[in-house]
Amino acid sequence: MLSDDVKLQIKRAIDIVDLIESYLPLQKAGTSFKARCPFHEEKTPSFHVRPVEQMFKCFGCGKGGDVFTFVMEMEKATFPEALRILAEKANIPLRPPDPAERAAASYREEIYKVNRWAAALFHKKLLEGEEGAEARAYVEKRGISPAMVSRFFLGYAPRSWEWILDQGKVKGYDADLLTAAGLALARTDGRAGHYGRFRNRLMFPIVDIRDRVAGFGARALDPADQPKYLNSPETPVFKKKEFLYGLNFARQAASKEGRLAIVEGYTDVIAAHQYGYEWVVATLGTALASEHVKQLKRFAPKVIAVYDGDAAGTKASERSLDFFLNEDVEFRIATLPAGLDPADCFVQLGKEPFEKAAAGARELFEFRLDLARGRHDTATAKGSAAAVDEIISTLALVENDVLREAQIRRVTEVFRVPETAIRKELAKKPGKTARQAEPPRAAPPAEDRDVRAGRELIELMLLGGATLEAVKSSIAIEEFPTEESRKLGELILGIVQQTGSAGPDGLFSAVAHDPARSALVADLVEEGRRKQGNPQNRLEAVVAYIKGGAEREKAARLGREGAEARARGDGEGERRAFEELARLQRDRSERERARRSR
Repeated sequence: MLSDDVKLQIKRAIDIVDLIESYLPLQKAGTSFKARCPFHEEKTPSFHVRPVEQMFKCFGCGKGGDVFTFVMEMEKATFPEALRILAEKANIPLRPPDPAERAAASYREEIYKVNRWAAALFHKKLLEGEEGAEARAYVEKRGISPAMVSRFFLGYAPRSWEWILDQGKVKGYDADLLTAAGLALARTDGRAGHYGRFRNRLMFPIVDIRDRVAGFGARALDPADQPKYLNSPETPVFKKKEFLYGLNFARQAASKEGRLAIVEGYTDVIAAHQYGYEWVVATLGTALASEHVKQLKRFAPKVIAVYDGDAAGTKASERSLDFFLNEDVEFRIATLPAGLDPADCFVQLGKEPFEKAAAGARELFEFRLDLARGRHDTATAKGSAAAVDEIISTLALVENDVLREAQIRRVTEVFRVPETAIRKELAKKPGKTARQAEPPRAAPPAEDRDVRAGRELIELMLLGGATLEAVKSSIAIEEFPTEESRKLGELILGIVQQTGSAGPDGLFSAVAHDPARSALVADLVEEGRRKQGNPQNRLEAVVAYIKGGAEREKAARLGREGAEARARGDGEGERRAFEELARLQRDRSERERARRSR
């Protein structure tokens, strides 16, 4: 456990003005400083830094705090990570490392230093001399501006097999260190010595979120050289699945935009940034993996995968994307014109196609629904069954009960297949989430589903902030499906009105006199902490369930009223009932069309 003395020592050693100025320009304003807030979009500066108190405060978005808070917000870091970053800036050891830890840390730092040195050499080779002419021509052909060449520190590795080793000798870096950094390889042809890993390639330094060069991506300039793209091997500082290209630049833009876009190539990222879309990153030639998700959701609640029209269906069908179904991040698919990757799209067609694709990105489950309909002839029984079976394989992986219930109803609406049939097929699906995927033999009683929906609404309200506001704007307390959820919802709104906060502490105090309700609240808080899934998706699902149930009840009532009016010869009553029923069905169809067009 780190002592408070060390934390205080770090705070005293770091001046908050100097720290924040290393991230953004500040203007003097009396005894304080001001700037446009880095955490939200604004035209008039409302972000203030007070050197006397060593605090910052934005009067636009409300964020504020000390040096630790600022680094945590800017770097999307945990407190221990912020502590380590600031301790390094202040040259304060967090604890005396043992000799082995000290040696390992020193070795990693040496590799970072070697990589930075190599990146500078490659960059100079690209900018100067005849050797880099072919690489410069390729960069110009791809429409990459000089500003982007500088920003992304692009470089060129010469053809020579020994060039990087010769440069290392001059600098004092031996072959073993260059090999450990992934820049050289030991010969395997029986001869002693080493040779350069990257030769006659355009070099893309891969930089971590602390602006350290961890590795390289390299594109062959000669079509005969394979592979076309070559990455650094795994080293003590580089693991390919843990990195996203461009994230060092994109993280701040993502914080403001509330989203990150993922493309497939280095040049796609560079083109997007060149055209102003700085919230775009890329994997390093690998499929999206859980390691990437951990990175992505630190910086934005919404992720958009951007594919060209030819590849979108194939990519969105990949099982590698299934983990997004249960992650606390909203995942969508955007499609560009067929045959064009993002870089070509920007160069040939400008910004509009990318802007349109990002704005119209479809949620993964909805996208897969459309894919299934497109792949099978749903006008036939066999085609419809095949399409539904394809979607059921996805449903079997969804762990959130309410979200899965809403998705089952969507499948019912789209394919007009009874819920009971879907549940029976769902029960047959094996997989690592069999417990969650296995439904009851019959649909759960409506009362049980109502209880779950009510609990979900209270858990969402307890998240506070934007999620609470979204709940309030989406559904009235009177519409909550159970008496218990209505009472708790009213209590939460009352607490917010009095204290301005919707946290569980206030609710615990309000129900402290009632042991049964206290136990229920404790259960809801614990369940909410464990629950996965994007809050907005969860809210949309539970509201759709509640309002869909109310609509079904109303439709059934109107049908009965119309039939009863016909039986007693009341033509006017029958007309009114069926006109109202038709209006209800039209409204539902319009909402369905709107959902499909999103």
